[in-house]
Amino acid sequence: MGATLLDAGDIPVTYKRLSYEEDNLMEVEADYINLGIPINSKNDLLVALEYETMSGASPIFYTPGPGDEIVEVTSGASITDERTAVSFNFRHLTDNGMLSITPAGSDENDYESYSVTTEYQWNRNNNNTTYSVGAGYADDNVSATGQDLNEDKEGASLFLGVTQVLDSHSLLQLNLSLAEESGYLSDPYKLVLVDNAILSDNRPEERGQTAFLMRYINYIEEDASLHLAYRYFDDDWGIKGHTLETSWNQELSNNWLVSYNFRYYQQDKAEFYAPFFSAPRPDGIYSSDYRLASYGSVLVGFKLEKTFSSNTSLDINIEYYTRRGDLKISGDYSTDPEELTSTMVTFGISHTF
Repeated sequence: MGATLLDAGDIPVTYKRLSYEEDNLMEVEADYINLGIPINSKNDLLVALEYETMSGASPIFYTPGPGDEIVEVTSGASITDERTAVSFNFRHLTDNGMLSITPAGSDENDYESYSVTTEYQWNRNNNNTTYSVGAGYADDNVSATGQDLNEDKEGASLFLGVTQVLDSHSLLQLNLSLAEESGYLSDPYKLVLVDNAILSDNRPEERGQTAFLMRYINYIEEDASLHLAYRYFDDDWGIKGHTLETSWNQELSNNWLVSYNFRYYQQDKAEFYAPFFSAPRPDGIYSSDYRLASYGSVLVGFKLEKTFSSNTSLDINIEYYTRRGDLKISGDYSTDPEELTSTMVTFGISHTF
């Protein structure tokens, strides 16, 4: 379970093509290139490049309709954007662990982000126990097409983790992460109906977040493994999220690998969320962004991978996602005007030169 670097002389390259589509809404096409560069016996560098294009429509606010109906108002099929991103993961091998430093940056028409994260892993108990500690900082700039907006936001995070080998077939991983955001945290493209007046999305300028992850992996057979995970999320906006995920990986003959994935998620709404407001709030904080609503979601995925040699492999991954208010198992859910469904297909090829 100890940390390892790239083998000397090996240059692994991975290319992935992603296609994402929401029913009657957004479409995303993205290309990813990951490159590994060995430096010496103690150091290597992983480079990740990304380019994506987005187009389509997006919900911007809701209005009351006949009876209890809620009417969704979208932007129309006019949103277009491009995004480029790059990150450099420098890794240094120590006597009993690994230090990694990852500066990254991304740019799109209305958003710039620059960040750096660092993590240190060290091993104990004959490499059967691995501890991890990490921290990150992000400095972003928010603008908006067609608006006179130029705002800043910052983010800081802390990560703690431990991975323990339980026996020859299983291991357990526990992670705790803390994050704090400040600055402009609203969405400049979202509006909200307040007492028959249309106002801009307005969220608090600070957000504290806590997340806990527990993952269990069992290699049931030499050619199969079961992965189970639970994640709890909490923030000071009132959102509490629960994620349950399971996947099964099965090796087949002729170097084929098939994976099945299922994920369920539910969250409570932010305290300042509603499809619309019949009266003003004393603090002037409002949002009708469905991502802050109370809902449940289900993701089902299938991945197929073929290894042609020790240097070359191909894979295809298909995921179907659906989100609805009434998919939330416990507690109240938000009345949502539209079910959101999406499909994502990713094709990848990896080769080591």
